[in-house]
Parts: sequence; C-alpha cells; structure tokens
Amino acid sequence: MIALLLVATAAATPVDSTRWIVSNHGREAGDLVAVTRGDSTVVRWVFTDRNRGTRVETRQHRDAAGRVVRASVRPVLADGTTGEPTDAFAVVGDSVRRGVGTAARMASLAADDLPTLRGDTPWEQAAVARALLARAGRRAREAGGAELRAEVVADTVLRQGAGRVRARLVMVHRGRGGVPRGTWLDARGALLATEVQWFITVRPDAAALLPALRAIELRWRDAQAEALARTLPTPHGGTVAFRNGALFDAERGVLVPGQTVVVRGDRIVAVGPAADTPVPAGALVVDATGKT
Repeated sequence: MIALLLVATAAATPVDSTRWIVSNHGREAGDLVAVTRGDSTVVRWVFTDRNRGTRVETRQHRDAAGRVVRASVRPVLADGTTGEPTDAFAVVGDSVRRGVGTAARMASLAADDLPTLRGDTPWEQAAVARALLARAGRRAREAGGAELRAEVVADTVLRQGAGRVRARLVMVHRGRGGVPRGTWLDARGALLATEVQWFITVRPDAAALLPALRAIELRWRDAQAEALARTLPTPHGGTVAFRNGALFDAERGVLVPGQTVVVRGDRIVAVGPAADTPVPAGALVVDATGKT
C-alpha cells in the first residue's frame, strides 16, 4: 500500500523538462537539459567535440517562497552516473554553508544576497541574471563573496520565420574589474543563448539567430575594447625598441636570445643583438628580457 501511494504521488507531481542544444560552429556537440519536479530542478550540461567539453550536473532545491536553499554541482561520469559534489551551498537561517567536506564554511546571509555555485551551468547563469534584473539597481551581493551587477547591453527583437523573438544580452559583473559574463535572455527572462564562445548553448528553435546574436555581442565587445585601449596608450615619438628579448627565427625554426627589435611607425627598422643594436634617442624602450 505504501509503495503504491509513493508511486501515485510521484506520478501526480508535474515534471517540466526543457532542452537547449550546445552548438560548436554549427555542429551539435551536446545539450543542456533542465528537469523540474516540484521544488527541485536537476540540470545536466554535457557536450564534447574532439575531446573538449564539459560534463556537469547541478541540483537545486527551493523553499515555499521559491528561493533556492540548497544546491550542488557534480561531475557527470563516463557511464552517465554522477560523482561527488565539487561545490555546494545550503541556506541555514540567516547564514549559508558554502563548499563541500572539510572545506565547507559558514557565512552570514543578508535578505538580498544571492548564493551561487562555482562551476555552474548556463541555466544558473540565466537565473542569476534574471534575479539581478529584478533587484533595485540591478545589484546584489554574492553570498560570502563579491558584489554582482547586471548590465543590459542589448535589447532587440529579431525576426524568426513568421514571428519575432525578443533577445536581451545581460552582462553580469562580479566585483571590480575582470571580464563580465554574458547571457542572452528571452522575453520571459529564460535562457535563450550563452555568450560568444567556442561552444554556445542555445534554445533549439533559436539556433538560426546565432549569427545575429554574435554580431550584436561582438560590436559591444569591440566598443569596450576600443574604449579601454584609449585609456592605455603610452606616449612616444613613433619609435619603439623591444630590447633584449628572444627572437623567433622562422626560417631556421629557432629562438635567438638577447635580440633587440626597433619599430618606427608600422615598420621594423632594425634587428640585431642587444649589445650591438643602438636604440634611437627618444624611443620608447620595452624591456623584453625573459620574453619572446
């Protein structure tokens, strides 16, 4: 009787399964599958191409208010089973226990803090972006860690067949400096696609949109790089001397140590041993000792 009751209860629990594909330059290399049953979600992100890829599973458990109170990340082994957790957290009152085994530590947890996993999947990345967009100032503190900040850098509508798809590119900044992590969200705030990478996780029906999404993202990244470059130039008179580095001789296939290369404008004007190659007056000198 008890066994029958358990089977009936499990059958009555609604299951929501969503799949994204992992694309590698147009080839399907694996997938991301999120299965939600009641207050729990299990996400598997498995893909490979020429022995490169990722095999991880995350598990989340929510309380009655929908807040994730327990989560873990585990490797997916070759036989499809999961290994021991590599990272985890559990909310206990106004604290959070982070880590696994003897490395686990307790940290205080404010009401607006976001517990996160190390080594998460795009499903959790989209969830973090979505949560930040709902916060005042689009900011929150990572439980026991740095401040997280969401920035919407693109909000567009793309044509897909006879319909249209809204796509928002959200960059999540962690702490000060560093490179933000990007996630494309759809109109519901769910994962549409990951940022430009060698492998891109994308909703199957949106795979045809990847060229347009990549173009939008790369324009933003190029603009960011150009803005950064304008803050970094070192003033000089047009001549740069790279002094005392190892020079690769492509014809002989060898490294020649202790060389100096002098560049004026866009031309190499002198190459030779550091001891015998004069550096022009007023040139910017770059010490290449120990470098190539």
